[in-house]
This record gives sequence, structure tokens and C-alpha cells, in this order.
Amino acid sequence: MSARKVFSESLRFLVNSLFNEVRKQQTDIEMTDIRWVVTVPAIWSEPAKAFMRKTTVEAGIDSSMLTIALEPEAAALHVKLLPVERRICENENEDFETFAPGSNYIVVDVGGGTVDITAHEVLEDGRVKELIKATGGNWGGTKVDEEYMDFIKRLIGEDTAKYIEENIPSVFFEACREFEMAKRAIKPNSDGKFNVRIPSQIGETYSLVHCGRELKSVKTVFTKYEKHMDVSFTGDKLRLKSKDAEDFFAESITKIADFLSKLIQENGGNDITTIILVGGYAESAMLIEGIKSKFSHMRVIIPTEAAWSILKGAVIFGHSPNLIKHRRSQYTYGIGVNKKFKPSEHDEKHKYEENGEFRCWGLFSKLVEIDEIVSVGEHRKIDRHFHIKNCKEEGNFKLYASTLNSPKYVDEEDCFFIGHILSPGHEFLPKHIIYIDVYFGETQIMFIAQQPNSAKMVACYLGD
Repeated sequence: MSARKVFSESLRFLVNSLFNEVRKQQTDIEMTDIRWVVTVPAIWSEPAKAFMRKTTVEAGIDSSMLTIALEPEAAALHVKLLPVERRICENENEDFETFAPGSNYIVVDVGGGTVDITAHEVLEDGRVKELIKATGGNWGGTKVDEEYMDFIKRLIGEDTAKYIEENIPSVFFEACREFEMAKRAIKPNSDGKFNVRIPSQIGETYSLVHCGRELKSVKTVFTKYEKHMDVSFTGDKLRLKSKDAEDFFAESITKIADFLSKLIQENGGNDITTIILVGGYAESAMLIEGIKSKFSHMRVIIPTEAAWSILKGAVIFGHSPNLIKHRRSQYTYGIGVNKKFKPSEHDEKHKYEENGEFRCWGLFSKLVEIDEIVSVGEHRKIDRHFHIKNCKEEGNFKLYASTLNSPKYVDEEDCFFIGHILSPGHEFLPKHIIYIDVYFGETQIMFIAQQPNSAKMVACYLGD
């Protein structure tokens, strides 16, 4: 099935579930009464956000009543409005200063899959300016699960693992789910034993592959880090030393801490004194200890029920979407254009002939520059005009993004195609002037194309 279908049907299910509850409570709330907020990782690209908007609309939600919120920003808003006693911090006065005008903090949203990082400066009016554009990586809680599953496969051996993957793969899913629940009990420097249930089919398959030998006969496992890990069994549970169980977290925590440290250093620190840790993985004692150890010179705030910070923050964001005043552009955005070929300026490989004239194709006409500070709600007029030669089936005005400040051509290695500003079937007239404005919304960039001669105007979200 297509991802679009899966996402839209999942969202439709949530919408229907909400209205089932509404009917039970005999309220008269209608679809049109609700402002819908969908949260996405901050590291998602503009096309990914546009994809989410499309799937939400397909689920029956009006686009005009939809807000796309970035997860770490929603979480920061929730933490900012929490009573001080519900934030976990070393000193209550320090905690209050975190959100005082002029203070800077970094939000680390650690979920199951992604780790989202963004940094803010609190302005005089209480709103915030983005100091570092959203970044991160895939070092979330599932990395811990992957380490555990690698250990299980080494425990049972290559042949048993292969048999399960080919014949009963759901067994590994069950084993991972058991660990997902049990790993919350793993704490740093504990003297106890770590216990986790092993699905019976793993032991049965091991005996089948190894001619009757029981899995419980295995006493040590040689891990991928070349360490011998002692194991024992009690009933249907595997037992490990707590110190060994901590190893499942090592790679994930190291990558998060190292990336965060590098990010702060590369940005000169920006006088950042506080780390706000949110998301489901933020409730792990192992991660909390790892971050506090690495950044002992900074204050670390973990709200109670950190896993709910994004959801609760999204509700607040729906009522007050003006938290962010200034953002930084994630990429350099521009349109692919063709111009008269100039030997002193243009590359020969971009040269082509049209109607007896040499022209240059694929020039990157910049609209917004990477890391550029933009104001939320700002309408920016582009100080040049465009036109189309003909209406193409796939649409007009190819939109590109780049990680470079000033790319010259759209086919450079650091550039990638996003979509068309004018979609197929538009009624803009060829060879007539078209103006393009950029609107910086709450979390998405929108392009507005206008053509005076045809009185046509269209607006599209980046990536539509």
C-alpha cells in the first residue's frame, strides 16, 4: 500500500474515534468547530510536511482548519507554561530564568525513531526566535531496541535467526515489544538483574535447529562490541546483569550527546545554558543520566510525563500559534529558469539553441537563502518577474532546494527538485508577466503566484 493511503486512513480513524467520543458525551461539536493540529518532526523537509497536509485533507479535514506543528516547538510551549513544580530541575529559580526574555535554550525531542533538535532565544514579548534551524537524526529509542535484537540474534545463532525471519517473523516483533516494555526498568549503576520475557517460539525454534539442545544451555553471548555477556534464564525470562543491559543504550546516547555537543560548539554556544529534554525516550533514566553527565555545566529540564509534552503542547499551539516570531530557513529555495547564454558567465554544458539564439538552461533563481532569518507571517515580494513559454502537462515553475547558500544551477549535487508552483491545468497565460511572493506561515512556506493580465492567482505550500 502507498504511504499516502496508510497515513490518510490512520488519520481518518483518529478523526472517527474522536467523534465517537463526542457522540457518547452528547455534545454538538461539528468538524467545522475544530482547529486540527498535526505534529511532525522538525527535521522533516517541506515536501514531507506538504505530504502530511495532503493526507490529512484526504482524511476529511479542511486544509483551512489545519495547522502543522513542529514537535520540539510544541513541546517547548508546553514546558514553558508548566508550573515550576512539574519540571524536573536542580533549582527552581534557574528554571524560571530559562524562559525569561534574553535567555536561550535548546530543545531535544527524543522519540522512538527520530531525535529533533532546535534552539530558541526568548524575546522581550515572550515569543521566540529560532537560533539554530531544526536538525537531528535517527538515534531515538528504537536504536536501543535494535541493539537488543542484535543481541538476541547472536544469542540464538545465525541459523535460528534466519529460520525465524523466513518462517515466523512476528516472533521477533513480539520479542522487541517485550523489551520495549522491560527496558524502562533499566537504570544506570544498578546492582540488580535485568529480566525480559522471551517468546516461547524462540526457544522452540532454537531446539529444532540445534537438534534438541535447549536455549537455556547458552551461558554467554559474544556481542558485536566483542564483549562476552553472561546470560541465564528463569522460567520464560532472560536475565542479564544490569551493567550489561546498559550497553543496549550506549550507541544511541553517545550519538545524541556527541551531535548535541558538536551543534552547540559549531554555533558558538549562542549563550545556550539550558537543555529541555522531551519525548517518550526522555523518560529513560539511562538517557537522562547520559545527557546530564555530558552537559554537567548546563541545566537540564525534563518535564513530568515528558512523553505527553508534544501532544499537550500541540493543543496549546492550536490556540496560540504565534509562539515563534523568527525562524531560520532550512534550505535555499529557488526556481529553475533559462536565460540568454553568456560565455563569460555560463557553463557550456548548459548551453542550448532556440530559435537561432543560444540560451542557458537550469539556472537557479534564488527566492530564500539557507539559514536566513524570516519572520512568521511575513509576505515577501520577489523583486523580479517571471513568465512561462507554454503550459506544461506536469506544471510550471520547477521549485528546487539546496544546502548551498548560492547555487548556480539546479543540477548541482547539493540541489534537489521539490515540485511545481503552478500545478497541471492552471490557466496562467504564456509569455505574460507573473509575480511570485513568498509567505512564511506558522510552520510551512507558501508561494503565491499572480498574473495581472489573466487576473489569476494561486497559492501552494512548499512541496505541494
